[in-house]
Amino acid sequence: MPVVLLGLALAVGACTAPLDEAEVARRAAASRPTWASYQEDVKGQIGARPVAEWSATLEEVRAGTDGIRVTFRLKGPWADREAVLPVMMRDDLADARLPASALREGPRVTYVFAPATSAGPPPAWIELRYPRHERRIMLSSSGTWRASD
Repeated sequence: MPVVLLGLALAVGACTAPLDEAEVARRAAASRPTWASYQEDVKGQIGARPVAEWSATLEEVRAGTDGIRVTFRLKGPWADREAVLPVMMRDDLADARLPASALREGPRVTYVFAPATSAGPPPAWIELRYPRHERRIMLSSSGTWRASD
């Protein structure tokens, strides 16, 4: 009986061991969550622990002819990781989508979403899904939003 308990303890310990940074980066890059099940998808595709460690403050949204840029200031372990966790966006013009690219600048990450159309006014609003959050942002007539200090 003690051998069975020891084996069980070792198996549980192996399942909860933290992932190395290279594996977190590989999983984050390969992650393709869907809008309907975003929260479950990122945890299942990247890992519950690294997703639970993701913490950020939304700083700015800017819509332009080159797309919609959404900037977060990362906190905790993700501020030092090179990996970029996928977030999702949808607006009043198009279906939900993943970013076309993500730019890291220290603890900031800017997600760039391809424009829904090639011309026309910026969207009136966007919705974002990121770990533990769903948020609707109303954009100004110039297509911007900035967090108040």
